[in-house]
Amino acid sequence: MKELQAPVYIIIFIAFLLGIAYTAYAANLSIVVAERGVGGTAMTGIINAVGTIGGIAAGFGLKYIRKVTKPNTLAFGFIALLVTLVLTYLSANPFVLMIAAIFAAMAMVMVMATCPFLLSMVSKPAQIPVVMSVYAFVNSLSSAIAPKLISLLHVPAGVPSFIFAGVVSILVAVVLILTRFGEKAESGDFIPDGRGTAEEAARA
Repeated sequence: MKELQAPVYIIIFIAFLLGIAYTAYAANLSIVVAERGVGGTAMTGIINAVGTIGGIAAGFGLKYIRKVTKPNTLAFGFIALLVTLVLTYLSANPFVLMIAAIFAAMAMVMVMATCPFLLSMVSKPAQIPVVMSVYAFVNSLSSAIAPKLISLLHVPAGVPSFIFAGVVSILVAVVLILTRFGEKAESGDFIPDGRGTAEEAARA
């Protein structure tokens, strides 16, 4: 672990933050749906189901999405989640909430598919199994501890949790864009031995 470069930890931390923000949305959606008088558990299930279908479609079309978002796919993932939170915050229309859920699923696809890709480029080949194991662990951990973490920060359930997730999303997106982290990672600036292109590192 001591031999891993800083970009590895940054990418894993980005995935962790998405897990926190997304869980804040998913865990509080039913509360917001009920508070707005949109429906109950059944409506929440329908909204989530539509979002899942949208996520599957986004997964199949990720290569086309990346043509638009590259090299800032990570940032666009957080922007997509921010769109979800804004739409859900502003609207009590079930159709709009379904669109918001699709954006949430797209956010997960963009970030969670891009992180392993970038990790493979900023790690030495021998490190990749360990790096991917840590990534998977942290990804699961973020969803598990998100409710407790939000509680420790004294963020109330419901709409305030959406605001918290929105702040996290916009901060991460802005930092990623300003630092050009995605561009640097994909251009090969973080390749461990300092040689070759990003594509060569991905094939290693």
